[in-house]
Amino acid sequence: MPLSNRALNSSHLVQACLGLLATALVVASVATYAMIRERQQSLQAPVGYNLAYYANQLTIELARLENALVRFENERDDAQRAEVQFRYDILYNLADMLDKGQLFAFVSDLPGHLDTMARLKDDVRGLEPHLAFAASDIEVGALVETLQRLQAETVGLAADAVNAKAARADAERETITRLFDRFSTLAFWLIACGLGFVGVLMLHNQLLRRAHRRLSTTTHDLRLAASDLSAASEAVAAANGELQEHNRRLIEKEDALHARNSLFNAALNSMSQGLCIFGDDLRPLVCNTQFERLFGLPPSTCAEVAAGGAEPPSLRDVMPELAAEIEENVVRRHSAEFEIECEDRRIIAVAQRPMPEGGWVATFADVTEQRLAQARIAHMARHDGLTNLPNRYAFREHIQEMLDVRRADDSMLAVMCLDVDQFKEVNDTLGHPTGDALLCAVAERLADCVRDTDMVARFGGDEFAVLQTQIERYDDAERLACRLVEVMRRPFMVSGELVYTTGSVGVAIAPKHGDDPVKLLKNADLALYAAKAAGRRTYRLFESTMDEQVASRHVLERDLRRAISAGQFHVNYQPIVHLQTMRTTGFEALLRWIHPVHGAVSPAKFIPVAEDAGLITEIGRWVLAQACADAARWPAHLKLSVNLSPVQFAHGDIVQDIRAALSRAGLRPERLIVEITESLLLTESIATLDTLHRLKSLGIEVAMDDFGTGYSSLSYLRKYPFDRIKIDRDFVNSAGQGDTGAAIVQTIVQLGAALGMTTVAEGIETRESLETLLAAGCPEGQGYLFSEARPASRVLEMIGAEQSAEQSATRRVA
Repeated sequence: MPLSNRALNSSHLVQACLGLLATALVVASVATYAMIRERQQSLQAPVGYNLAYYANQLTIELARLENALVRFENERDDAQRAEVQFRYDILYNLADMLDKGQLFAFVSDLPGHLDTMARLKDDVRGLEPHLAFAASDIEVGALVETLQRLQAETVGLAADAVNAKAARADAERETITRLFDRFSTLAFWLIACGLGFVGVLMLHNQLLRRAHRRLSTTTHDLRLAASDLSAASEAVAAANGELQEHNRRLIEKEDALHARNSLFNAALNSMSQGLCIFGDDLRPLVCNTQFERLFGLPPSTCAEVAAGGAEPPSLRDVMPELAAEIEENVVRRHSAEFEIECEDRRIIAVAQRPMPEGGWVATFADVTEQRLAQARIAHMARHDGLTNLPNRYAFREHIQEMLDVRRADDSMLAVMCLDVDQFKEVNDTLGHPTGDALLCAVAERLADCVRDTDMVARFGGDEFAVLQTQIERYDDAERLACRLVEVMRRPFMVSGELVYTTGSVGVAIAPKHGDDPVKLLKNADLALYAAKAAGRRTYRLFESTMDEQVASRHVLERDLRRAISAGQFHVNYQPIVHLQTMRTTGFEALLRWIHPVHGAVSPAKFIPVAEDAGLITEIGRWVLAQACADAARWPAHLKLSVNLSPVQFAHGDIVQDIRAALSRAGLRPERLIVEITESLLLTESIATLDTLHRLKSLGIEVAMDDFGTGYSSLSYLRKYPFDRIKIDRDFVNSAGQGDTGAAIVQTIVQLGAALGMTTVAEGIETRESLETLLAAGCPEGQGYLFSEARPASRVLEMIGAEQSAEQSATRRVA
């Protein structure tokens, strides 16, 4: 075959091969374009809403509404009612979205759930009548069962949505796998065509070079086309991503706006005050549910105002009592806070402020209960809580008012202080409830004795006061005071039994006894003390000498304070004698005060003053230290008795004071006897009992002084750790004058012996008393019959003389 023919044949063959190859490339390009187009269409397909998310959210909101209903069932208040309404609104909106837009189209692919969605939406809407706030009662149990059934359906819907989403994902994976297989097949055929090209080019170089150039050009063009297609695909994917992101942001902003609106509504409706934003025409623009409840508006008024529905009512129609005041402030354009009483007796507090953009905002609060409570507190601050009588503050204020009236009409007024006699005994014997009832009965009886223009007050405890106004003569005040005393003598029927008591009255008359409340009350109080000193059950008018007595007491207190630092106190000692042997067993320390002007002052006069002034603790500490220091110089068998005041137990540490005195003096505790009176034990304090046990643990003896003069001495002997009983001097003196006194003394001595306590008789002054005590078996005694109280220096002389006499007697016997 000629070369040209062969070349021609080869060229034809090459052309045929090139044609085949070109065809294959075109087919491959078309296939590639078709596959890319298929994928782009898949990517550009609308993305359906995530039904699983909305179904799950619907389930969650159903559960939240159920929880809100349960809390409302437990508390039944407005806050819980608002929470239930809020949860229901969210649920209603979610259910309303299920049959709209692409979400509905997506649900349509899930067989059997169109009916479920329709039924779900109908059930949710059907809850609204049961949750209406106008209803007085909500059947929580039935609603909870409905909500639980709806939850079961939404859970199934969510599960099917998840399964549908998974099936769609599987389908997309299968599509990708199919495209991959197509690309693999296309690549295989391209390789085969390439090998064919190589074979043809090996046979025909020249044609191959030409074909190669053409193929290179074609390949380059294909690469450019592929690059352009790839860039276009990436651009489409980027644009699709931006659209998705934009859509997501829009959804987030919508949810955030809805959440903020919900929070704003919740906060607005959770306010304890009614709030209303209104314009210059006094028509509400925004208001909360508390505003509705406060002024009796229908529950939907605020919602209609917020939704821009029907024209809201004017404040002039809602609250006519407040409209005039509010409108006046609107005209004057300034803020205001005021209170006003409505026709229904409610007190409404209003705070009104203008807004920068125009309009007004006002808060409304029902402060009726607060004002009533304030009135009650004000009444309690000026009245006694038990009797409801005016207290000291109100009484003093009324005195000042009546004094101003008295100066105008030149009349007189009387201030009377009254105490219930022996009131403490009523409390102790009948109990505090009976005592309180007695005080109320006294208050009623005193109020019946005075005129409407007069005043009866209670200062506390058993202290009452009476103000008699506009009197012309002193006799008017005396007649009222006498009447008060007389009505107090009549028995009181309290808690079903008769209570007998009396009253003492002190009277001060203005202007003679003072022309100010403080002085009049002080002078009436002084007159009351005088009435008590006169035997109670009577009245006394104030006299100037009463003031002098108080002044004298103040001078005595002042001199007592000076006496401590000036060293005016002395300790004398009275011997305690063994009555059988007449030997001294110890000494009782007795405090003496030598005043630089008045000389010796009786302890009966200055000891009570020292106790009232709080000086007895310091004085008692000095007596302990001085007596222990003196007793340390006595023979070791002699004991020291020191009297302790109840005030020393109440204030300070008496045990520490005694320890310090014994330590400084070097005196053994076994030589010290502390004497206490029964008044210390009246309260039966645990602290007092503990203190006495601590003294006993030191080795100190404890003696009960003036035994038999109290209320319940025998019970005290059983409860408290006494070592000695000191018989009061009144029993001792009466013992030598008759059989009754002797019997009492003998009984006390026998009681002490039975309890293992030493009995000491005080105030032995006659031989008859001594013989009676010896016959009764009393072991020890003291009194003027043996010796008066002596200074410390003479005690040593007495001890020395007694020792000398004993030694002389011993020598005579020897």
